[in-house]
Amino acid sequence: MLTTKSIYFLEIMLNSRPLLTLITLCLVGCATNPYKTFYEPVAFPGEPNWERMFEYLKDGQEPILRTIDHTTYEETEKSLYRNGFMLIGQSNFSGAYFEKKLALSKAKEVGATYVLLYAKYNKDIKYQQKIVLPNYSSTNQYSNGNSNTYGNANVNLFSNTYNATGNNIYGNTYGNSNTYNNSSSSSYTSGYKTELVDAQYSEYDQFAGYYVKVKDEYVTFGVWPVEIPDKIRSKLQTNKGFCVGIVINQSPAYKSDILEGDIIISSNGEPIFDYITFLEENSGKRVELEIYRNNGFIKKIVTLNPKS
Repeated sequence: MLTTKSIYFLEIMLNSRPLLTLITLCLVGCATNPYKTFYEPVAFPGEPNWERMFEYLKDGQEPILRTIDHTTYEETEKSLYRNGFMLIGQSNFSGAYFEKKLALSKAKEVGATYVLLYAKYNKDIKYQQKIVLPNYSSTNQYSNGNSNTYGNANVNLFSNTYNATGNNIYGNTYGNSNTYNNSSSSSYTSGYKTELVDAQYSEYDQFAGYYVKVKDEYVTFGVWPVEIPDKIRSKLQTNKGFCVGIVINQSPAYKSDILEGDIIISSNGEPIFDYITFLEENSGKRVELEIYRNNGFIKKIVTLNPKS
């Protein structure tokens, strides 16, 4: 059985949850998923079986992803708490912009049914990037040779005999020789070279919160308490009681018209010294609460759920 401390933890986490420091990184063209790398789960101290308090993502179910502006994150998160959701982990980093599907991938991994996502532009960052380029070189050689040889010989032979038939003998000899020689050669060398080129990317603060629904049986009273504002505490002249920060829809507090901002001073006439004691002493009971609201005191009857 889960202790009252776990229920108390659920109902005070809105105000006690610290914001993670943004981790700055330069992830440009990186194959990793920063939503996984920089994921931080929420701890539930002293509760080894805390997982059974939640309704996790079912097989075949897709997480709901909502992208919001960073200025509206707090109010949007409060709306989730009012509907019974609980933060189970978050990813927080600063760097180049990463796609939403990477946050969804992490949500499926941890079983979150709802994801709140925002990215806030910071600045453009210039840097030098190494690139690898092909490196080619070529050599061409040409040679041309031409040789011409000409020869011409002409021989005339003549004989004449008086009182006899004359014979004329002629001989001609010609010679011609041409020689050509053309040659060429080419050579190529290839490789790669590394150069630095100027580049830039836009840096964003990026956050994803992963949420699951709390099972109804683990909501005892149904409020998230906060500290009483100093001004009201001084006016009431007491350190007792607590201020209602969030009212969970359809919880015992909700059904009894407990409102956010109410200051609950006492239960059944007994002062409330701390919220844990209030839950432990009144779980499953019907109680009369004394409440300070709008500069006056009223009373409300509430029946708390039993501990699970």
